[in-house]
Amino acid sequence: MKSRDRIFVNGKIYQTPFVSPVDAIRIRKGKILCLGSFSDVLCGPGNSEIVNLEGATVLPGFIDSHNHMMTYGLMKKQFNCRALEDRNSRLLKRKLREYAFSCEGSSWVLGYNFNESHVDEFPDKSFLDSIIPDRPVLLVRSCTHSALLNSRALEILFPNALFENPKNGRMGRRSSGEPDGWLYEEALEEALVRIHSMDSAGVFRALKSAQEDYLALGLTGVHDPGTDMISKKGYVGYYLDFEKRGLLKIRTYLMSRISSSAPITTWLYEVKRLEDEKTERGSLLRLGGVKLFADGSIGSRTAALSAPYEGSAENRGLLKNMDELKGQMEKIHKARMQIVVHAIGDLAVSEITRCFGEILEAYPFRDHRHRIEHAEMCDVQVIREMKRLGLLVTVQPSFIHDFGDDYRKGLGPERAARLIRCRDFLEECLSFSIGTDAPISSPSPWENIWAAMVRKTKGGIPLGLNQSISLAHALDAYTAQAAFAGFHENECGSLSPGKEADMAIFEENPFLLSPEELPGLKVKYTVLSGNVVYAKDS
Repeated sequence: MKSRDRIFVNGKIYQTPFVSPVDAIRIRKGKILCLGSFSDVLCGPGNSEIVNLEGATVLPGFIDSHNHMMTYGLMKKQFNCRALEDRNSRLLKRKLREYAFSCEGSSWVLGYNFNESHVDEFPDKSFLDSIIPDRPVLLVRSCTHSALLNSRALEILFPNALFENPKNGRMGRRSSGEPDGWLYEEALEEALVRIHSMDSAGVFRALKSAQEDYLALGLTGVHDPGTDMISKKGYVGYYLDFEKRGLLKIRTYLMSRISSSAPITTWLYEVKRLEDEKTERGSLLRLGGVKLFADGSIGSRTAALSAPYEGSAENRGLLKNMDELKGQMEKIHKARMQIVVHAIGDLAVSEITRCFGEILEAYPFRDHRHRIEHAEMCDVQVIREMKRLGLLVTVQPSFIHDFGDDYRKGLGPERAARLIRCRDFLEECLSFSIGTDAPISSPSPWENIWAAMVRKTKGGIPLGLNQSISLAHALDAYTAQAAFAGFHENECGSLSPGKEADMAIFEENPFLLSPEELPGLKVKYTVLSGNVVYAKDS
């Protein structure tokens, strides 16, 4: 039987955020055939099914270009410290004890979104020992670049910690040399991989749960830059199996991390082979960028800065070995694969930009689309150099709201006001996309868009208002620019004829709402390749 076209009518349908809406759109075999007035679309050839939008607004499906979907799903059942942000140590202790009691079946007590500034005084392992002394406890900081452990957890993970440091990363210590319970960077990654020896069923449940949440937010695409909770090889393998079982319902662009268990060239060859195979099949899953790290985070005071953090004259953060990192970047570039580098501090961003420049001069490659993730601190000259080199940037405006008050404390008001320079990116014509970095921030696109427009900290302090952008530009960064960053611009990112019919449908028109109303905007339908994958009332 010949398939029927599906025609959505009686709505406000935006092909892109920059053009006036049309009334109707015709979809054939999952792709957009045409759009325009009701009469023009209805008179097209072929049998059709009519879907009445009843005045709803249709936008291209959102693509979160930096979102740890697997980590988000795995963490959903852990203790969320963010719910306790009132500097009430007594409440935190009570809630953590209650959580530990509720998960007695597991030896470990795990939490996330911990922020030491929400505790009365800077905590160390003794703080957690006073709450749960007999079971291992690990609370991942909100930035995910550090964590606080109790004494029992340290004994299990690092039995020789009194005399030895982790092979990579850093372990915090008291003045006596005794570990204080804090782990930073690769030391935390090592700990998490050892803790999370999960079976595939548990990972699949986590991915399904995260995917359901994301579809309900209007997300039709995600760029997942890896997880610290599962081995690098396991991360890719679980996604491959998840799709093979027919469970994947969202376009997923994986940024794999280099496996230390295999030579880099072998690892890159395997990833490239899998990507070529999946591209040929028209898969929802793509294996694209290779993720590297240049520094840490501002919250953990490990982002690499050109000038010290406020109140800490000796601390400029942690910058990775640039010669070693450049060597990895060069191998990835020669393999004609996308390089994706985490760089937050101004020193890290400028050094990574320099490395890109040297590599591209030695080995020119026109459409590389190499990316810098976050690029929170950079001056205009560095932005211009990024543009010249054809680099892309992914930013998280929601960090301004979620962590802006801490940024002001760690960097000072002047430097903090120059963070996440979306307006400068626009003015210098540097392509940038927007992501949430969930679970670090909420996966809600509208909360992120609101933050890009308003730029207020959680404490209500404006932070760099001259870097705010319009709703249309924020939506463009969430759709067309995100698709471009993942080499998907011919498939999605706008509602154009020939592209997949990926749509986010809302009862209200965001262009008629104030910025403060945007975070409350609810999805009516999410559509992937013409099929409804989420309905509000279902």
